[in-house]
Amino acid sequence: MTPVFYPGIVLVKHPAVDERQWTSTDECGQQNWFVMDKVTDSETARCFLRQLGIHVREDVVKQVLHVLSGKAKRSLYSLYTEGRDKQPPICGKGTVYKIKKLYLKDQLGPYVDYISVTLTTGETKREQTTEPMQHVIKEPGTEQEPYKETSHTKRMRELADKLAQSIYLPSLFNSDLRNNLPVHFQPGKYCLSIGAVEISEDKQIKVNYRDPSANLAASRHVKWLYSHLRTSKFPEFTELVGGDGKLNSWMTAVGKYSEALIQFLKIIADTVTDRVKVNFHEEVEPGLTKWFITTIWIDAVQQAGEHPWIDNLWYKPPDNIPNTSLWKQDCGLEHISIMKNKETLKAFEIWHKQLRHRYAMNPLASEIAIEGQEINDLAEEIRQRLQEFSDMQYLPGYCEFCHPRSELTKEQAQE
Repeated sequence: MTPVFYPGIVLVKHPAVDERQWTSTDECGQQNWFVMDKVTDSETARCFLRQLGIHVREDVVKQVLHVLSGKAKRSLYSLYTEGRDKQPPICGKGTVYKIKKLYLKDQLGPYVDYISVTLTTGETKREQTTEPMQHVIKEPGTEQEPYKETSHTKRMRELADKLAQSIYLPSLFNSDLRNNLPVHFQPGKYCLSIGAVEISEDKQIKVNYRDPSANLAASRHVKWLYSHLRTSKFPEFTELVGGDGKLNSWMTAVGKYSEALIQFLKIIADTVTDRVKVNFHEEVEPGLTKWFITTIWIDAVQQAGEHPWIDNLWYKPPDNIPNTSLWKQDCGLEHISIMKNKETLKAFEIWHKQLRHRYAMNPLASEIAIEGQEINDLAEEIRQRLQEFSDMQYLPGYCEFCHPRSELTKEQAQE
């Protein structure tokens, strides 16, 4: 590889890059196809980190690296959560794990070498306890005012962090979901953790997943946050919003995933109810319970995703129901059937096991498991991006409130 020199920066031209692509530059004025081979000073350190997509203060990066290298006696968890000593987090979880990923891939090697040589123990300690002045990096040929953190930018950071925390795929083990599932599939609307479920008279199922930004803040504040993301000029943030943005794509995917889940539940419920009476309201009388159906449903999805839930040891011996002549069968914490004799209970225990295995092999269960993993992966990416946005040294982008042409008043922003 042929070295290419810039003032104060040592770069190496990447041999696999077509020279016709040498047109774009990053905010440090460097071509994106160059790979920095050595970090020599604070300016090249800043550019090196920016090239890797790390936009937080350098002292934050150093603290994370000290934990990863074992120099600091604290956990990664303590970096992004408030500990027992009430020490505030230094950044979000997404930023911590992005740095960790780069560190484990040895992509931070030049920077690690730089700080190991240039930082003394005293300097390290001082940087960890002193908050540096934030400023906007001046672009060549432009004049910019020093960056000032305001109540508005703080609100946007907090809202981005709250939004990140609301991006998650609802768990099948959620107690509210399990208790309120419409296992009887009567027409109506049901508000569940997986979305608003609507069952029509002809048993058609539709699920609308909630907007994760709903109830987090006033609608105009959410609108301002999305504007900051859209105008940030950072692709990792701009691609989150808009009609084709990752946030909207994620919500649509969760809605379809939830519909598939309910459709799968209906298939199992139809199989069971066509053969035997089911007591959907926990009546103490002979028959199966709704838990017979829901436990098969959850376990089948978990098995399809290679995470079995029910162990055969969960099936307990038949137990007499006090003050009755009836017997019940428990699977884990749920009683799945009530019968007049032990023999019938045993027969339905065997059928329960068979259905668990049968539906774990169902193609729909496999599709649900695969789609769930993809949605989880996208959720993790979105959370990380929002946390990185919240952690940025200076908040990028603008909105109708903070833009010079805004007609809103400062008082309105405080509402």
